[in-house]
Amino acid sequence: MPLPRLDRRALRESLCEARRRLGSSEAQDNNNCASTNNTTNNNNSGEAQDCTVAPPSKAHTAPAVRQREDDGQKRFAPPARRLLRSVRFAPLDQAAPALCEIQEVVEGQVSEECLLAAWLSLKTLARAGPSEELTTLVMQRAPDTLRSADASLRKVACQVLRLVTQHPEYEPPAAEEQALVEQRAAAAAAVALCLCDVNLDVRLAAGLALPGFGARLTAELAATELLPRASSATNSSIDRIQPIKALARAGKAAEVHMAHVLSFLADEAEDVRVAAVASAVDICQASACGALLETLSKDPSAFVRTSVVRALQLCSRGVCQSGHLLKPFTTTEEFTCDCCGQSVQQDLQMHGCRSCDYDLCGACAEPPFRTTASAAIREAALHDADWEVRRAALRALPRIGDRFSAVSALADADADVRFSALEALGQIHDLESEKQVAAVKVVSALLGDSREGPDDVGQADPDSRVRWAAARSLGWTSPQTLEVATAALVGRGLGDEDALVRRWSIWGLSRLSLFTEDEELGERAAKLAQFVTSDCNGDVRKAAILAVGALGVLGHPLVSQVSAGLRDTQPQVREAAVQVLGGMGAVSSLHAEEVAGVLTGDDSRYVRLAAARALGEICSQSPEAVSGACALALAKAMAEDRSLAIGIACVESLAALPGEHGHSQAAALVGLL
Repeated sequence: MPLPRLDRRALRESLCEARRRLGSSEAQDNNNCASTNNTTNNNNSGEAQDCTVAPPSKAHTAPAVRQREDDGQKRFAPPARRLLRSVRFAPLDQAAPALCEIQEVVEGQVSEECLLAAWLSLKTLARAGPSEELTTLVMQRAPDTLRSADASLRKVACQVLRLVTQHPEYEPPAAEEQALVEQRAAAAAAVALCLCDVNLDVRLAAGLALPGFGARLTAELAATELLPRASSATNSSIDRIQPIKALARAGKAAEVHMAHVLSFLADEAEDVRVAAVASAVDICQASACGALLETLSKDPSAFVRTSVVRALQLCSRGVCQSGHLLKPFTTTEEFTCDCCGQSVQQDLQMHGCRSCDYDLCGACAEPPFRTTASAAIREAALHDADWEVRRAALRALPRIGDRFSAVSALADADADVRFSALEALGQIHDLESEKQVAAVKVVSALLGDSREGPDDVGQADPDSRVRWAAARSLGWTSPQTLEVATAALVGRGLGDEDALVRRWSIWGLSRLSLFTEDEELGERAAKLAQFVTSDCNGDVRKAAILAVGALGVLGHPLVSQVSAGLRDTQPQVREAAVQVLGGMGAVSSLHAEEVAGVLTGDDSRYVRLAAARALGEICSQSPEAVSGACALALAKAMAEDRSLAIGIACVESLAALPGEHGHSQAAALVGLL
């Protein structure tokens, strides 16, 4: 019987009001005692109080629009602080006078402290939207500011340029506005040079600001300003990495410089080669695939080969005309492929980019080099010399649609690789029938069952993580492999020495009970119920209780074993026992008093909350005598428990009780509060 719906907001307000009155009555007594002592002091200091003016509240003095104060504002001198406050506490519709004041500071000969305060004020104004005057001022003064010796000033200038150029209302100057175009190009060139700054924060801010100037301009700056630095004999790894990243931000606009990017794959520094791998894929996958395959087979660094595996994973997926990855979706109506022009009917698979409104059918979305990239990933997952590369390749297998190849990696010598293979294998019931049977046999062998059949017992995997991951995978099998999976979980998983293996074995058997005949479930339920009292781990006992509850009617004969969880030392076990007893309904009426005792005496708030809800489910179908005892426990808990959620749950459970203990009593209790 579902619990009746109550007005939870009104009930919450009633409970809060009752508790507020209770607290105010106690506080009034204390105030009466303190008022006598304060009378003398107030009379003596009356003259001083008349002259004292309370400071105005910030809520009354604050303008309609207030910007967040900078955390470091207190370190500024008074002139710079006044400049900051003139902008931070001014309404945005009155920003023109503040902008004029900022312009005087920026163009004048002032200290770097005042200049930093001015740029922070520009940052505040730029958040509201770039006006024409603000954009002109920022573009004019940014090149000189970005050459300042103060790293904080360079970082803030990059942040202001990012806010201005990447705002939705910003429009680049037209070609005929030659002066504005030159100012914008000079600012972009200064930002590009900051990509090689010695300060990390400045480099990060410049990297975020540069894309706002457009892909074409970014590619030109990377080729003209940064690549000469990279080819210098005295360059550093930062000078070589930043041109690569800048070209990657330009996307397809930097395709003409692809040869320069691929040349860095032979660099002596591995971090430069990693940056070249990532950038090559972002610029042009078709040109990068061949070079990446050669790097995967020849590069001595496992770090670089791992990045190549991740890049090949992207190469195996289609992209739109802007270089965005296509995501699969199911059509809800008739679509048209933007490549071949064929119509795709409803409920069929397509690949699309929502940003560009670009959709392809399954045949057109297949990259021409997907087969080659997938084969390289599969080879790396099984035969690479480094375990980290094999693990990265295994994690990429589900994303290229080849989960079954992970079965071959279950025999790997490294435990981390075997664990990653089980994660890549995922839910076995999604595989084809023949592949599913083969996968279940191999996974069962990790728990100790022989690969030849479920009756033969072999050596279990020595790593406990691999064993509990195998038990979890067996729980995701289908009726076709039910016998083999059940034999492995019952025969080996439930008796494992590791608690996580036993816990996942219980969970797997609980899920497999959906496909098991009722005659077999009775014996299995009794075996699972033994773990409620015999296992030494609280999580295993909780899993056993939940598994018995998941059996439905077949678990009702085991209500006494479930009720033993009410006396467990672990709160999560007691909470699970209360929830399962509540789900059993009237069958648990013999244990209603125990649940009521948990409601009034348990130390855990979550256990008491579960007990309050369970009593409503148990007693709604129980005799009047049981309902009366439960009503008293619910009323006592509602009056004494300090938790508001428990009070609401008690009233809802009282409303579900039959007869005189039902809705009328709940309404009376709410009125009393």
